[in-house]
Amino acid sequence: MQDGAQAVYRPRDPQATDLFALVEDNFDELERVWDERYEKQHGFWRPIIRHVVQQYMDCGDLRCGFARIWCPKCRIDLLLPYSCRRRCFCPSCCQKRALLFAEHVDQEVLGEVPIRQYVVTIPKMLRLYFKYDRKLLGELSRCLYESIKEIFLAADPSGERRPSDSRALPGMVSSVQTYGEDPSRFHPHVHSLVADGLLLPDGGFIPIPRPDPVQIMLLFRHKLLKSLLAEQKISHRLIDILLSWRHPGFSVFQGEPVAPQDRDTRQRLARYCACADSARSPALRPAQPASRLRWQKP
Repeated sequence: MQDGAQAVYRPRDPQATDLFALVEDNFDELERVWDERYEKQHGFWRPIIRHVVQQYMDCGDLRCGFARIWCPKCRIDLLLPYSCRRRCFCPSCCQKRALLFAEHVDQEVLGEVPIRQYVVTIPKMLRLYFKYDRKLLGELSRCLYESIKEIFLAADPSGERRPSDSRALPGMVSSVQTYGEDPSRFHPHVHSLVADGLLLPDGGFIPIPRPDPVQIMLLFRHKLLKSLLAEQKISHRLIDILLSWRHPGFSVFQGEPVAPQDRDTRQRLARYCACADSARSPALRPAQPASRLRWQKP
């Protein structure tokens, strides 16, 4: 921008996106035929879906409310439309939430310690149980944290000599996501940012050697199968089948350590934890003139 040039505020136009056109043209029909065509594969129609979609359709629309912004210095008067603030559907609000989340995690949660990214996936055979009982999704994060906690504490050579009120613990921020490269397929997995060591109650930090991701995977598998068995979701026979596989079906990705000074990488990883798949979809690019997207019947 040249010196003295004044920035120009250009409000977004959500009605010009392909996603808006797709929802506007096809959502009512999708809701009408869901039970007949899609419930068996994708689960029951949740009432919150219509509520989220209705709020998204009103997002950024001046007719649905706005705030008036006045600058007494430059004497500029603007109208700012209200946003829906829906995390999992609206691309604009989701992106804003991801940016704020990443900044908060980087500056106020992670602290000045090195971190690693971990991504944990489960076999396709188990995903069905999480699909029809969403309360089980929390078990993914819990089992991962308990596995990391057990392995990290075992790697602390001075842990047994430390007083009980000064016990160190690992720090972790996790996000459960239910989609992969293909958003139409249910794929529950965990994205997490884990301190590369143990945190003390007084703010101290104890670095530990690089954990073995295979050992984390094996312990996570044990804890998750035990939890699903206690919930009577799976049987001992299914566990025997899973354990007999040459490839375990579970996986743990372990990233390289990220230094506390590397703010860009830390915030990028945090944004990836918070950002829903719709915000990265090419369907959100501005529509070409006179073009519409149509939902295809199977």
